[in-house]
Amino acid sequence: MKTFQKTIAFLLTLIIIIGTSAFSFPILASADTTGDFEIDKYGVLIRYNGKDSEVNIPEGVVEIGSWAFRMSMVTKVKIPKGVKKIGSSAFEKSSLTEILIPEGVTSIEDYAFQDCAQLARIQIPKSVTQIGRQVFTNSLWLKQNPSDMVIVNDILVTYKNTNATVITLPKGLKVINIGALGGLPKMTSVSIPNTVTTIEEDAFAGSTALKDVIIPDSVTKIGASAFKGCRGLISATLSRNVKVLDYSLFAWCTSLKKIVIPEGVTSIKNYVFDGCSSLSEVTLPNSLISMESPFFECFNLKSIVFPDKYVHIIGQFYQTSDPKTGNPIRRTYPDFIICGKKDSPAATYASMNDYSFRVIGEDLVYLPGGALSYNGRSYYGAVTMDTRTYTMAPGNIYDIGVKLVGSAPVKIRRMTSSRDGIASVRQLPNGNYRVTGLRPGTTYITYTIYDPESYKEITHASIKFDVAAGTKQHGIACRQTTYFN
Repeated sequence: MKTFQKTIAFLLTLIIIIGTSAFSFPILASADTTGDFEIDKYGVLIRYNGKDSEVNIPEGVVEIGSWAFRMSMVTKVKIPKGVKKIGSSAFEKSSLTEILIPEGVTSIEDYAFQDCAQLARIQIPKSVTQIGRQVFTNSLWLKQNPSDMVIVNDILVTYKNTNATVITLPKGLKVINIGALGGLPKMTSVSIPNTVTTIEEDAFAGSTALKDVIIPDSVTKIGASAFKGCRGLISATLSRNVKVLDYSLFAWCTSLKKIVIPEGVTSIKNYVFDGCSSLSEVTLPNSLISMESPFFECFNLKSIVFPDKYVHIIGQFYQTSDPKTGNPIRRTYPDFIICGKKDSPAATYASMNDYSFRVIGEDLVYLPGGALSYNGRSYYGAVTMDTRTYTMAPGNIYDIGVKLVGSAPVKIRRMTSSRDGIASVRQLPNGNYRVTGLRPGTTYITYTIYDPESYKEITHASIKFDVAAGTKQHGIACRQTTYFN
């Protein structure tokens, strides 16, 4: 019995050991079945370790992995059907002279054939829809390409003429690739056709002479840093079909002064206008849903027009440093003002975060701490009346609109008629004042503000009323605002 139990225990232990060994290690194609190829269990060719100059990649491989043939001595490689992707730096600095990429490959990643100095022939199928960064840089194929515009499958891979000043891209182009028009020191303008749908990241980055750009409405995606470092860019018109302004899109465009972000944009990412030191005015669209920190180091930013609705603001959307000391500072009036509608979420945000606020259509600025500003001077209160002069017949009525700002609501206020027999005045429940014409003549309806403690007059404003028989009532509607401390 004991012998039987020991036998059973031994068999169970053996099964556990076999099972553990079967599942504890990654499955790689062994040298006996694949020769010099390292291929993982997902069909990714990890590395070619052989010495042959001409290589046939085994069937079953679905991806040529990053660095698989980097710096190898291979001159020709046959890629089997079924491969979908050529990874980053896959053939970088290799001895390739030619390569035929089969139909079915959709993506060629960054630097895949960079520095292949002897690579003269490349066949790229129509199935390739994505080409990464500097894929063919310093290859013989690129150098021998007779056109300044190297276009593959409607993708502008690069523009070779660094002396070009005015560039017109061809109709039918769909993608301006990563860095394709970047670093061109003399390009002042570019014409983008309305067939382009995608502008990839860094597409124009570092082209310092570019002065203006119009992005057609056919474009639905603009990648991160697409115009970063375009220091000569003065104006940019954005596509109305772009939803996201991606990271560092216009960073360090130091000549950009004004921009209107079109309706349709829902998100503005970090550092979009970072370092745009000439930017003074920005208008945000009502379609905007969220905004991160796009306006860092915008030293001259004076105002941003906010949407009517709530915008989710992530972090500190606006912050600058002192150009002399580098210390972070918060710009307040007169350097920076949030503009929006009265009682809007923008007004609430400005108040809660100590920003100056201006109601759209008014000259008055609400300063942090409750003060006001007009023409660069600070005040604590203001009264606005909506009429300057008025003419009416006896029996007619006219309502004067009155707005109280700052400390005005806590002061003593009186509206009086200088000649009660000509026209009378009384306050309405909504805070406005009704004037009634009584008999022909002229009177002044005066709004006076008194200090509640001393009862001394602080300020006053008057409206001239002419009452004339048989006249059609008319007047001059004009905001007249009286400021006081």
